[in-house]
Amino acid sequence: MPLPLIALFIAAFAFGTTEFVIAGVLPQVAEGLGVSIPTAGTLVSGYALGIAVGGPLLTLATARLPRKTLLVGLTIAFTLGQLACALAPDFASMLLFRVILAVAHGAYFGVAMVVAIGLVGKEQRGMAVALILAGLTVSNILGVPGGAAIGNLWGWRSTFWAMFTLGLVATIAMILLLPRRAGGSGGAARLSKEVRVLGRQQVWTSLILMLMLMIGQFVRSPISRRCCAR
Repeated sequence: MPLPLIALFIAAFAFGTTEFVIAGVLPQVAEGLGVSIPTAGTLVSGYALGIAVGGPLLTLATARLPRKTLLVGLTIAFTLGQLACALAPDFASMLLFRVILAVAHGAYFGVAMVVAIGLVGKEQRGMAVALILAGLTVSNILGVPGGAAIGNLWGWRSTFWAMFTLGLVATIAMILLLPRRAGGSGGAARLSKEVRVLGRQQVWTSLILMLMLMIGQFVRSPISRRCCAR
């Protein structure tokens, strides 16, 4: 397995963990920042909106940048964002930092998958994309419970200090392992051209499948908790 794919996996694991780990320490965050738990929940929904809206826009805006430069920049933004969250003085600041992080998250996965398939031969492209997505899966299995445990033991800010450390590891891996010309650089990107892609049936099929997957994932958790409670 090419070492650059390991670097991309580590960063995917980091982004996936920071997206969902907040749920494990939400009561502590709410208490620490002086807001209600429902209000603190906007840290989750705000992050999701940042990915959905800001991620594609940032990808378009940075299309001309060399891919390695962009990926390193996104992981640096991730690392600084974790530092900002760990030091956030109030809820408004925390929400702002989370949304900025989410924009970097959304851009990262789009670019990382393009770079990943360029690092391997045609017969290995599926494996390369699967490895990037595995970063999200492993983050839910290991990263989120681990981050929540850290927060419950040493306070919610320690969770973000741990994520800051993970960001440093991801950034160093990107700098050392990604080849200088990884993925090359994109040409000029126009919003109208990108929107026309939505006319393809394959795109809608993929979106519907992902929607069903995410609905199943998040509906299953409350149902499992109720069954266990009985």
